[in-house]
Amino acid sequence: MSNNLSYETVFHELEQTVHALEAGDLPLEQALSHYERGMVLAAQCNQLLQNAELRVQQIINGQLISTE
Repeated sequence: MSNNLSYETVFHELEQTVHALEAGDLPLEQALSHYERGMVLAAQCNQLLQNAELRVQQIINGQLISTE
C-alpha cells in the first residue's frame, strides 16, 4: 500500500477488513490473512493520525510565536 493514501482510504479498507472478519465465514487461513492486513492498516491509520496531530501542534506553535 502506498504511503500517499489518505487516512480516509486506509480507514475504509480497515473497516472492510473488520467487517469481513466479523462475518465469521472466512476459512482460517483467510481470516489470519485478513487479521494481519487489519493490523497493518490500523498501524497505518495510527501513524497518519499522529502525523496530523504533529502538524496541528506545529501550526499552533507557529501561530503562537508569530503573535508574540
